[in-house]
Amino acid sequence: MTLLRHVSAPTAHQYHAELRSSDETVDLQLPARIPLEAIVVTAGEVITQGQTIATFDHELMQLELDNLRRSVLVGSSLRHCLLTPDIAALMTTFPAGLDAESQLQMRAAFKDCKLSHQENALQIQRLQDLRDRQSKRLIMLGQRAKLAFALTSKVEGKAATAIEFSLEQNRLQKQLTRLDYELRTLSTKQERGLLQRAKVIQQDVKQDRQYQTLLKSYLNAPRLQSPATGKVLRVRRVSNGQSFQRPITIVTMQNSSAVSYRAIFYVPQAIAESLQVDDEVQLSLTGLTPDMKWVTGTISRIESALHASVSLHDQMVTVDVDENTMRALGGRVEGMAAAGATTHAALVVTLERQRMNHALWQAASALILTRDFEDWTHALWPKGKQADQL
Repeated sequence: MTLLRHVSAPTAHQYHAELRSSDETVDLQLPARIPLEAIVVTAGEVITQGQTIATFDHELMQLELDNLRRSVLVGSSLRHCLLTPDIAALMTTFPAGLDAESQLQMRAAFKDCKLSHQENALQIQRLQDLRDRQSKRLIMLGQRAKLAFALTSKVEGKAATAIEFSLEQNRLQKQLTRLDYELRTLSTKQERGLLQRAKVIQQDVKQDRQYQTLLKSYLNAPRLQSPATGKVLRVRRVSNGQSFQRPITIVTMQNSSAVSYRAIFYVPQAIAESLQVDDEVQLSLTGLTPDMKWVTGTISRIESALHASVSLHDQMVTVDVDENTMRALGGRVEGMAAAGATTHAALVVTLERQRMNHALWQAASALILTRDFEDWTHALWPKGKQADQL
């Protein structure tokens, strides 16, 4: 048959693989702006899930919460003042029961607001005075023009006077128009500045309220707990009462409940095309025990190789290896728990021979089917019949 000339039964292939630990390291972070009281674990210590890792300074958090409440009150009042022209009315609207520090900050905020409005008013008034003076000059020019025209008897003199005063009137009118434009522009600029400042204050108040909510949650449980059982790898030195503007890792632990391994090997593109995720492969680990042991692994990933030492056409294949499989291979699990560690033994991955019907099916699928060939395959293999049934 013509088809058989395109097909050869594949043989078993063996590849040396790198065994990498995929155990999980967990960074435990001090939340942003939360003051630390103490770290209560040390490097090398074995910890359990839910165990306290660090405690937060309850007293400092309470003080910070009081400051936040004050900041929200003052910020909201200042924003309202900036957007409201009636300053005198706002000066008498202090909430009842304010402490001395809150009252002091409120007065300072209202004074700041009042000065801002005063500065804007002075700038407007300066331009308004210039415009008023220019307007008076224009009126006086008209009066002078009438008087000069009345005192001139000759026609030529009247014409010259009219031209002179008309030119001066045009010049003054242009200056007056420019001042009107500057007044409108300044007023718009001032309003935009107040709105922009109020917007910034609004964002600050929003962030303070969010921080308030966060602080309250930590006040109810002022501690950092371990999310899993494991071993403390590193502890950062942090002074008592210290806080940071962003989350900072203070303890790094190894999650012992998540230890697993990956066998990574590279195959040519042609071989990779015959593999699929969840296919089973045979693994053996030599060099650790006198007898070679074989176990079954499952392919979890097939992707293009991005390694400088392999061909661009090769594919990287990953096989998940759990802890029980490692023990069956004779590997010392305890000695390979570091993240990214590799073994010094040789890991061999064997891809078993494919059944002939699978090889035929794959070869047929790769051909460009003509109408005659399609009719022939339908007659030989009924539609919908799988390769496993051949």
